[in-house]
Amino acid sequence: MMASKQWVDALDGQVREMRINKNMDNAEKYFVQRMDGVLLLSFIAAEAEVVNVRRDFGTKLAKPFSPGVNAHGRINYFGYLWPDVDKQARAVINTLRVNPHFLSFIFDLWHRRVRALKRLEQNISIFQLKRLDDDCLGRIFRTLINRYQEQYSPSLLCDAFGLYVEKVITTQLKHIVSERGEERKLAHYLEILTAPRRISWATKEEIELLRIAALCKRKKRLASLLCHDFTVGKKEFAKDKVLADLLDTHTRKYFWLQNSYGKGVKLSRDYFLRRIRTIIRDEGRIEDKIQELFHTAQRYRQKKHLMAKLKIDHYTCLLLEWIESFGFLHDARKAVMMEAHYWITIVLREIGRRLGLTLSEMYYTDHHKIETMLRDKRIARALIHERMKLCAYVIWPSHYRIVVGRQAHMWHERFLGGTRKAIGELKGVSAASGVAVGNAKVVRDVNDGRKIKPDDILVTGMTRPHWMPFLKKVKAIVTDEGGITCHAAIVAREMHIPCIIGTKVATRVLHDNDLIEVNTNHHCVRIIKKGSL
Repeated sequence: MMASKQWVDALDGQVREMRINKNMDNAEKYFVQRMDGVLLLSFIAAEAEVVNVRRDFGTKLAKPFSPGVNAHGRINYFGYLWPDVDKQARAVINTLRVNPHFLSFIFDLWHRRVRALKRLEQNISIFQLKRLDDDCLGRIFRTLINRYQEQYSPSLLCDAFGLYVEKVITTQLKHIVSERGEERKLAHYLEILTAPRRISWATKEEIELLRIAALCKRKKRLASLLCHDFTVGKKEFAKDKVLADLLDTHTRKYFWLQNSYGKGVKLSRDYFLRRIRTIIRDEGRIEDKIQELFHTAQRYRQKKHLMAKLKIDHYTCLLLEWIESFGFLHDARKAVMMEAHYWITIVLREIGRRLGLTLSEMYYTDHHKIETMLRDKRIARALIHERMKLCAYVIWPSHYRIVVGRQAHMWHERFLGGTRKAIGELKGVSAASGVAVGNAKVVRDVNDGRKIKPDDILVTGMTRPHWMPFLKKVKAIVTDEGGITCHAAIVAREMHIPCIIGTKVATRVLHDNDLIEVNTNHHCVRIIKKGSL
């Protein structure tokens, strides 16, 4: 086995080949995404970026390698070298310019593969997994992972494209507003020009649930029972066939809503019924809330008017059109992946039962070796437990490494690096316009969301779809990562709250209860008063 220093030096050799200054801060060397994540679910996604994209689209459109770190059994970091991100994005743009049908090809390929994945998921739902022999169970697992990675591949071109085009569009727009003397309107213009024409799936789900809540609220006795005694109200709700059928349909459609790279669970109808109770209690006119969320036509008219007003050139118009399409695909793939994580978990749980491993332990196995484990019944339990503490991985097109112990600690430090910097102002990209002042709350995973109070300002690496319950409380959003099509940007625009993304260091500089100002006119976050630690 390669010694830890040799292994890390080998990775740094790839960094040197990309002509990156070794003294550069790691926040500038790597684009790092932090998320709730377990090893297996995070690894198969990272592997698709290197292996499946290369297989589908060739070397030019794929990343040369993908490193990651999984810490404390619940947090995962994906990372890419910035030159790789820019190189991949430029290759996507060049392909789109040469072949105008390439975007349609990507969408068609993704939809076909999603259908294949969902057919398999439907079969798993009716399989009696306990009755299958080990070989058959292993084949189902392998097919499920393969189809997951295959559907992921086309949508992965969104990520680099969004990050790169953000810089191009922002630079171009800065030049235009400067000539017009409208520098303060940059954030507002950027928000309009990059806003998606279609609502996100998270907003669609909220609108559909609001409609059920509106029907329930009209039935005053039922609404009163539900709000004052949930157990009694639930029984009364079940007697109303129309409402009960609507809620059952909604539950089947969105049972995966709280899933992530860290878990695959199935929400019950009680979860959605409790949300209906909260809506009835807290919302004023539910119909007004629905109208507020459903404003895509207005967005489109604003965008077309502004493009004409600013005399946006043809190339930038194309970039805006492409980024809107990629933004939709970026959002849509999350729903597919979150549902798939449930089915992967179902199969993993059955494999674990046969191997004498818990689901938590199964999440830290090497997915390439699970079929062999089923066949030979050889379990490296000690290694699994080491991975649950801390592990690091690097995936190349033809091989991969997963390491623990000292090797993982060294790569963890190299990969993330950096200490808190004593600065009073952070710069980023304005993703949703506005100005807000409030207490910072640094959220690193979904468990940290409990400390969020109404009108706090969320500071995080990047928001995730399953964070929506506490995202609705915040006054503004600040992130380390992300592009103008990222989840934080989409959510902030839909909720009409200020958002600054891509600060790189917000979670390292800011502390809980720091009083901060988020000012998208100046693309900055200012520390007004340090909070007590």
